[in-house]
Amino acid sequence: MSGFVLGVDADRDINETWEFVAVDDLDAADRCEAATPSRS
Repeated sequence: MSGFVLGVDADRDINETWEFVAVDDLDAADRCEAATPSRS
């Protein structure tokens, strides 16, 4: 456990960032998502 929980707004921001980056570079978007703390 990381000691914090991401809220709904943060989760939405992560998804939107992934979509923005993925337009130009799908691999980079996946790397960013992999570096993001767990969203559970």
